[in-house]
Amino acid sequence: MLISMWHFNFYKSIVFLFMWVGSFSWANSNLKAKVYLINAIEENGSEKWAAYAYSHLLKRSQDKSIVQFWENKPLDKVPQGNRIIQFHLATDLDHDYCIEDFPNRTIIRFQSEKIAVWIIYQLIDVIAQEDNRFSVSDLPPSIIKFNTECRNFDFSYREPHFLPNLERDYGSIIGTNNVDTDWGLWGHNLGNVVTHGANKDIYARVEGGRISTEQFCFSSTTLKNSTYEYIIDQFGDGTSFSYRFMIMPQDNDLVCTCDNCVTIGNTTNNATPAVTRFIDKLAQRFPQHYFYTSAYRTTIEPPKHKLPRNTGVFISTVELPRGISLNEEQPATKKFISQLRLWEEKSPAIYLWDYAANFDDYLTPVPVLLGLQNQLRFFKKHNVKGIFLNASGYDYSSFDDLKTFISAALMMDVEIDVARLSRRFLQRNYPRNHQLLTKYYLEIEENFQTSSKAYPMYGGMRDNLNTHFDSDHFVDFYNNLKVAIPKTYGIEKDKLNKLYTALSFTRLQIAYARQNSELGFHLNNRKTTTRQELEEWILILKNHEKYTDLNNYREVDGSLKTYYDTWQNLLFGKGYKNLLKGTAIELVSKSERDYDETYLLNDGLPGFTTDYQQGWYISSTDSTHFSFRTQEVQKAKTIKLRFLVLKKHRFYPPEKIELYSDGKLIKTYTERHFTIHKGIAECEMDIDLLETEKLTLRIKKSIGRNTIALDEIEIN
Repeated sequence: MLISMWHFNFYKSIVFLFMWVGSFSWANSNLKAKVYLINAIEENGSEKWAAYAYSHLLKRSQDKSIVQFWENKPLDKVPQGNRIIQFHLATDLDHDYCIEDFPNRTIIRFQSEKIAVWIIYQLIDVIAQEDNRFSVSDLPPSIIKFNTECRNFDFSYREPHFLPNLERDYGSIIGTNNVDTDWGLWGHNLGNVVTHGANKDIYARVEGGRISTEQFCFSSTTLKNSTYEYIIDQFGDGTSFSYRFMIMPQDNDLVCTCDNCVTIGNTTNNATPAVTRFIDKLAQRFPQHYFYTSAYRTTIEPPKHKLPRNTGVFISTVELPRGISLNEEQPATKKFISQLRLWEEKSPAIYLWDYAANFDDYLTPVPVLLGLQNQLRFFKKHNVKGIFLNASGYDYSSFDDLKTFISAALMMDVEIDVARLSRRFLQRNYPRNHQLLTKYYLEIEENFQTSSKAYPMYGGMRDNLNTHFDSDHFVDFYNNLKVAIPKTYGIEKDKLNKLYTALSFTRLQIAYARQNSELGFHLNNRKTTTRQELEEWILILKNHEKYTDLNNYREVDGSLKTYYDTWQNLLFGKGYKNLLKGTAIELVSKSERDYDETYLLNDGLPGFTTDYQQGWYISSTDSTHFSFRTQEVQKAKTIKLRFLVLKKHRFYPPEKIELYSDGKLIKTYTERHFTIHKGIAECEMDIDLLETEKLTLRIKKSIGRNTIALDEIEIN
């Protein structure tokens, strides 16, 4: 009877409140009490979460008498100065959570168990900020105030794919999703779960009926039944826990054109009809699970029919500029909006595969948060329901703890005060050095917002320097961090040492990219930066071996061990002579970049064989032309060119090289003249430049979507 009367009074109060203030919140309440009395509303699972809150509050206080479980006791007989906190799991709630705040009572309702964990940790932190009898130094700061309000999160699926979000339990505390726990099938992995023991019936028929094991036939009954079996065996029917499943064709442009698939609607370049029909069947068979496809390659077109309620689509933001505000006048944004609208008509949920990293450089600080906030506002406006924020994933990246926390908060509420919350997070996690970290990180965020340039999603140090990265500012921070670490202790010192180790990669990158400045170095003339400093940075970077998650500096082929070894060879190897060093090289053909990079062709620094961003002049144009005056190299006898061979990234030797003396063709070399060894293609030619004033090289790349990467034009 007591519970029923409470329901009546609760709804009466809420109706009156909304009529009176016309909004969902008002001034912050004070939760501090002498004793906290924990109570569950209804026996529908709420008692589990009341017990959870009781247990976790109790663990965080030395005085065990200040938290009590208030069970089978009248709610109107609360001792003076105490506070009842009531928990209610309400799966039919119209909001993600509701809070009702009274003078001596707080009522917390939540729609799911996942939200229950998050909001209990929010409550613990808010109480601890007012009541120092509780310790929360290991928790992230709360992002809500326990005022009377009902709220929905801005996005229902929220995943910042940074390393901290993948740590056990942390995602539950900050209220995020996780590919490892929320998905039964992710990415292009259908083949990993259905091909064992399967017959040819599951594979696509392409090019006039040829069976291809590189693609699936999505009208196949065998494929459907194998998928059913996998879901039932591994995840059940969804009654106990709902999982998500990604249903995508293999990552190629093949489409099944068997009779059944063609009847459904497939064409040679559109697999959407059969794929979405397959998803329809899965959604019908497992109504408690959720199934998603992607608007990608052969499924970029939406279906002609409306998809079931427990389905959705992922759309990539890869073509959008990174870190800057979006508007409908930008060509890429206009195209993106058009795609959203087409899919919105057919799909009940649109999730975005978004990005928040430079995937060629995880360790150099990238200011992603304010730009992310602006873009999330834009996505919310266009009815996006979920965000998978692809970042450094299972690898450490600089400031990834801060980025994980803030991006998670932004996906809940795009209007969060990023600067204020960043300060609170860094003060909580780095109490001795939070001012140093806050000053640097917020400055790079604010400075980047004054620029109209997007940060590179795949870029090396040269790209960083020409978009968002201030190397002088960074070096000041790096040097100050070095001074701060010996004065710091405990966990904070461990975290700073790890950050300093990672940032030593960036310091070496600056030295390599800015060799002609005070921050750089010359391989053969080290007057600007001493050899001792370089050896120190390299030695610090070697400490990466102490950390299990600090092994890579980029997404692919980014081994820090290999990077370290390459620097060792660079410093202690024999080096080489190049008479062309110091001579200006002119790019005669059209440039692909806004800044000059011809200095890479005679800087005396060999490019890194495992990293196309490190020391290579890259060109994807059909023909690239360079020229230079020869007065300093008149006595030279040979010219040698080095090209990168990295097939997975489409780097190949050129098809042809032509040499012109004052406009006259004097030599032609083709692929057969190259010597290829350990990823390097070299071509050496005899030359006579005594009667030449200007030498021109015309480099023709091979046919197709290939690229050339040229290291040095070496003349001796």
